[in-house]
Amino acid sequence: MLMCAFMLSKQEIVLNQKIKLIIMKKQIYSFLRKTIVLFVLVFAGTQANAQCNAFFYTIPDSTGYGFQFVDSSGSPVFTPVSWFWDFGDGTSSTQQNPFHTYNRTGAVQVCHTVAYSSGCTATICDSLLLGNANPCLAQFNWYQSGTNLVQFTDMSQLPSAGNSWNWDFGNGITSSLRNPQISLAPGAYYVCLTVSNAMTSCQDTYCDSILVTSSGSCQASFNVQQSPTGSITFVNTSNAQNIVSVWDFGDGNVMTVNGTSSVSHAYVNPGVYVVCLTVSNRLCTDTYCDSVLINTQSGCQAMFSSVTDSSGLIATFTDLSQGNITSWHWDFGDSTYSTVQNPVHTYASNGTYNVCLTITDANGCRSTYCSNLNAFSACTPVFIALPDSSNPSGSGSTMLFQVNQNVFCGTPSIIIWDFGDGSYDSSGTFTPTHYFDTTGLYTICVYVVIGSDTLFFCNQVNVQRISTGIHELSQLASAIVYPNPAFDAVNVRLDLITKKEFTVSLYNVRGGQLIKSIISQSFSGANILTIPLTELPSGIYYMKIATDNETTGRKFIISR
Repeated sequence: MLMCAFMLSKQEIVLNQKIKLIIMKKQIYSFLRKTIVLFVLVFAGTQANAQCNAFFYTIPDSTGYGFQFVDSSGSPVFTPVSWFWDFGDGTSSTQQNPFHTYNRTGAVQVCHTVAYSSGCTATICDSLLLGNANPCLAQFNWYQSGTNLVQFTDMSQLPSAGNSWNWDFGNGITSSLRNPQISLAPGAYYVCLTVSNAMTSCQDTYCDSILVTSSGSCQASFNVQQSPTGSITFVNTSNAQNIVSVWDFGDGNVMTVNGTSSVSHAYVNPGVYVVCLTVSNRLCTDTYCDSVLINTQSGCQAMFSSVTDSSGLIATFTDLSQGNITSWHWDFGDSTYSTVQNPVHTYASNGTYNVCLTITDANGCRSTYCSNLNAFSACTPVFIALPDSSNPSGSGSTMLFQVNQNVFCGTPSIIIWDFGDGSYDSSGTFTPTHYFDTTGLYTICVYVVIGSDTLFFCNQVNVQRISTGIHELSQLASAIVYPNPAFDAVNVRLDLITKKEFTVSLYNVRGGQLIKSIISQSFSGANILTIPLTELPSGIYYMKIATDNETTGRKFIISR
């Protein structure tokens, strides 16, 4: 395990936390297959713990414009109580499994929010390609089931009958089984699954890089059950056999047990603790960490959820606090307030607002909960950026940009793009193409004038060189940031195929660099760092991770 130290405000802090990525969903669209990969990262380990999550999948109709959205969220402990869908075209729904038809082509970003009975909420966003009526969509998962044994599981979306599967494991071995188990020597492999359907003649291919190790596979995980007194029961849900479990409760106490028995622990002081479970046997070892919030001095707990309407500026807040509450005080983050239990608030302008709810109960108990709310008008020119596969050249990259235009907002008189490299486009197009001389992280902004309104949107884009035909295994594709939102520290994990020097830099939303560290003593396998955040205020931050030939970016939130 790599241990490093960051310098922040002239304080040296030793890094010793361990983290684990829970889910990474990859979608490779067929119109630029094998060149465009859109990542949606979903992290567990926030203060609401990993029991709240949001997932969904889509089933397109024969036109490619109508979609059945299927909520696949779930929790072993809590019950979903409400759903909110933002379809990315200015419309929304509160049904659990809505059907929606789009009236234009292109790409949209769909966001799905689920609120649970515990008061926690979870959101997942994914890009959706409109007009792609291909009923075959290839997808698979994999895990190492033993020494040199890898189990592949088909996750494709296919018609109900007439399907076939063709696996290419990158070493000359193929299979036509739906869920094959293959013996592979330790090393890196580029695996492709091609699915086809004889009835519709559709075909689709999905590829992914995998790393087989000589140590087998363990998957550490646990659930948390908390009582009002601060006593915690940790339920070991790890996927491994004949293991030894080591619990680090984050307060200086460690417990070792054989097997996967549940354990209990009582915390003396309130606060946020990072709990880590390490499981190991003769084949493997794995660690999973999660944050738990202990509030032993209070008989009440503030909590709320929020949704915005199609305009993006009118927010409905729902009180989900626990206790015999007698008063509510809302701070909407824009210097306005309310004492209504479930207020509706209209924001005057786009932006990210830190909303806080403070409650008081009949016994004088007082609790505060804060969460960031993104208020954006439906007319805000949100854009997506994709590599242009038709123009791979030099050391840089050509990028395609497309604004998710709402046709009901009016016709723009001015459209200006700022590509973040000193160049601009004022031709009035919603879909410019721009060549970047070098790869890296750029802040891209688009400004749109409609009538008397000036709207703008900025986002950081990671510009990468497109592969020219030989599939290159990314050293940084597995980079994860955890927990997100973060509190006092954020962890970074890199699973490197080979030993490599890399740098980690932290930026604010204005592009100012806050931290930079050069890591020269990395090694193949898991490299884990912890960055202290105690000197930084709440807000949105960007992390840039770079090697000599690769750069990737991650966005995370500090919420206190």
